[in-house]
Amino acid sequence: MSDPGVDIEVQKKRHKGPLIGMAAAVVFALAAILFWALASGGDSDDTEMPPTAPAAAE
Repeated sequence: MSDPGVDIEVQKKRHKGPLIGMAAAVVFALAAILFWALASGGDSDDTEMPPTAPAAAE
């Protein structure tokens, strides 16, 4: 059972700061993931095969 004396306006005021903080953390995390994905997207050098020496002519 919930408390019958709950004041919704007081609860809104008390939860405003934490909700803004959580939203800011989510936005920061999404921005960091996006930056990481875009920054490492062009680094394909580590997946390529190293150049091989040409075969000896016989």
